[in-house]
Amino acid sequence: CRRRLECGSAVALALAGAVVACGPEFPNSYYAMPESELLAAPEGFFAAEIARLEMAPPALRAVPADRDNPRATTLEIDVADVRRGLEERGFNRARVQQLLWNYETARRRVENVAAARDATDEQRAAAGGPVDPLDDGRALDDLLASVPAEFALYLRGAAAWHRGDLKTARQHWTAVLALPAAERKRRSTWAAFMLGRVWHKEAAAVADREPIAERRQAAQAFRQARQLALSGLPDPLGLATSSLGWEARVALDADDAAAALTLYLEQHAAGDPTAIQSLRITAARILALPSADLAAFATNPVGRRVVTAYLISRTGGTLSYEGTGSQELARAGEWAAALERAGVRAAREADRMAWLAYEAGQFALATQWVRLATDDSAEANWIRAKLALRAGEVGDGEAFLRRALVSPTLAEPHRKRVSAELSRVCLARDDFPGALAACLAGGHWEDAAFVAERVMTTAELKQFVDARPIPAAAVRPQTEDVAWAVDLEVALRELLARRLTRDGKVDVAAAYFSGEKRIWFEGYIRDVRAGFDLTQPAPERGRAFWRAAQCARAHGMELLGTEMDPDWSMWGGSFAGESAAQRRAELRLTGGVLAPTTAELERLKVQTVPEKRFHYRYRAAELAWWAASLLPNDDAETAQILATAGGWLKARDPQAAQPFYQALVIRCGNTPLGQAAARKRWFPVERSEQ
Repeated sequence: CRRRLECGSAVALALAGAVVACGPEFPNSYYAMPESELLAAPEGFFAAEIARLEMAPPALRAVPADRDNPRATTLEIDVADVRRGLEERGFNRARVQQLLWNYETARRRVENVAAARDATDEQRAAAGGPVDPLDDGRALDDLLASVPAEFALYLRGAAAWHRGDLKTARQHWTAVLALPAAERKRRSTWAAFMLGRVWHKEAAAVADREPIAERRQAAQAFRQARQLALSGLPDPLGLATSSLGWEARVALDADDAAAALTLYLEQHAAGDPTAIQSLRITAARILALPSADLAAFATNPVGRRVVTAYLISRTGGTLSYEGTGSQELARAGEWAAALERAGVRAAREADRMAWLAYEAGQFALATQWVRLATDDSAEANWIRAKLALRAGEVGDGEAFLRRALVSPTLAEPHRKRVSAELSRVCLARDDFPGALAACLAGGHWEDAAFVAERVMTTAELKQFVDARPIPAAAVRPQTEDVAWAVDLEVALRELLARRLTRDGKVDVAAAYFSGEKRIWFEGYIRDVRAGFDLTQPAPERGRAFWRAAQCARAHGMELLGTEMDPDWSMWGGSFAGESAAQRRAELRLTGGVLAPTTAELERLKVQTVPEKRFHYRYRAAELAWWAASLLPNDDAETAQILATAGGWLKARDPQAAQPFYQALVIRCGNTPLGQAAARKRWFPVERSEQ
């Protein structure tokens, strides 16, 4: 038979860094969040909370399961195990091969029955209807006639199991365990496990009474499977570990959630990834119990921590997307009340209890519990910060956030969130360098860019950058997801370089560009200066201006563009929006301790950015105009410059392109480009546009 996993599907829970959203179409800024979202409870991670539990070293270790093709893997393991069993019995090579062929043929027939049983109606129709390769039972018996009894009996039981004949399956597997110990070494664990499965199915089929005896038999069989494996008998499928989950399911069927929790925790400690989802299911079952029954779990240290872990991972703002947030918060409130009634005052768990009470909106209770928590608890300091901010104590809120950040126990996703909240607090205190430092520490580039480009002066930003170590990276890493994977220190220096350039401080700016951008920039400045060099002939000056124009058009985003609006360099120019709008209007009007301050709003007026999107294209066109003005009329080179530069503007701003068209027709009317423009009464189509 196939290895069966315990209840629930396997859930792989990765502690990936939490982000506000997943693309430029959504708000990726903590600075755009209303205060209510920032002061919401932290998001919990169930697997991380369970990992905090102190559990005894596992006696068993789970066997990794093949999630893609479990049947094929199980068959392969089964046949390999039979080969070892035949070799251990001393059969010669030819005999081993013959018996193994017989067994594998029979095994594949059983597998075909299992596949036919699990097939959908559409799959059966495509195959020409139901197929049962075991209609001739004697054929299976003939194949297994000389195969050692433990393998033959076990496989006959598997055939009966897949036919739905539980009684016959139980008889065969019971017969395996009745063999002398030396003759059932490789199928004892398998048989005991599957006997547990049989009894569990039979318990589920009972309709007229409580299946107490069947559940007891199932639990005993699963425990026997573990005992046999622990005694040293082979268990290549890891059925002993799976038996923990199945016995726990039996306990849940009997409404014994406490026993189920213990078994699932043992299964989790053994490394079975399916246990996490089962623990979630069990915690949800516990929370559905009447209030009187909840008290037993409130006073049980392990049960209390599992249920609390479940609740803090189900709220924290994430459930609003599922539409069940209010229900989960109500459960959190009921559980917090149950803990209060039980008189729980466990200092080791006080930070989680405070977290839970905060999620439930019971801030007075959260305050009581947070007082019991240790001073170095990252989560307790985080809750203390939120409570302080709710009370308007911004200075205390900042101090507690900084204490949370220095704690080595703070999970990395939480560290990113705490850094973001600290940056908002610093902004609310008009500590703009502190806000920028917190953004960088948390990896929040969009918010960092907002402070660096729209709030701080160029001089302040330069002082901030100069005080930080020069990054070793020469260029920003190439990545599709620009905003999350850039080297933020390199990106900040380049943002400063572009600000300095737009301010006209080009000699200072060059040092903050890196790699090929510095090469482009230095070439651009050199050509612009050559264009203004009155000691040089007009044609040479014109060509220098034209080189500068082409550089500005090709690399203007990297050399002159704004990181945020209007150009949105961080998104490669593929996004448009106004970064300060919410802070000027919505967030200002909603108020609160984290609302934009007067100083910030004044700076948003002063720290202006270019009004036109892709403004560097206009700069490139201007340089091209100067280039053409230094070259002769009716010249092919002059015509090409006018046509190309006008083409940079014609789609986005036809009015700005109009002078280039007119100059092309009037100044270069005898050139092929000028004549083509006159016929079309607009710019001729370039080859690159065809």
